[in-house]
Amino acid sequence: MKQAMLKLVGLVLAIIVSISTVGVVVAQENAEVIEAEPLMPMLSVKVEPGVGHVGEPVVVTVTEKNAGTLVNGVYVYARKCHITPMPLTSSIESSIWPVGGDWEFLGQTEDGKVEYTFTKAGHRLIVATLDGSCPGLTRFNVKLQMTRKLEIRAPRQAEIEELVSM
Repeated sequence: MKQAMLKLVGLVLAIIVSISTVGVVVAQENAEVIEAEPLMPMLSVKVEPGVGHVGEPVVVTVTEKNAGTLVNGVYVYARKCHITPMPLTSSIESSIWPVGGDWEFLGQTEDGKVEYTFTKAGHRLIVATLDGSCPGLTRFNVKLQMTRKLEIRAPRQAEIEELVSM
């Protein structure tokens, strides 16, 4: 009896799933057409070059994600992040959003771009905001600029216990 009941329930579920995937469309004479509201545009952020150096300018480009057009008047900010491995007990939200640090205002886009020079090294979260749009986010790393290499000059050969100048 139980097996027969389980087979019947399985058959009913299979029929429901197959009908729901096919879908049924019925035309009506007096149907009212309602246009869907447009989705809120999403901003996309790109920073060139891919890795920045302290004291060198970077260009932040903000575009509308779907259309790919440059967006003007966008406020662009950066926040220093401390990137650490995510502990097993923390939530995903707490690992994505940086804790601590101050916001730096990088500027407002003109022709979809902002140029900025960072004065300190570190990982940054770049955020682009505009009223009526979903914000755009990207991560960016600013490194110290190594201007000189460490070099040691010494003679090729020396005798044991001989003083050598370097």
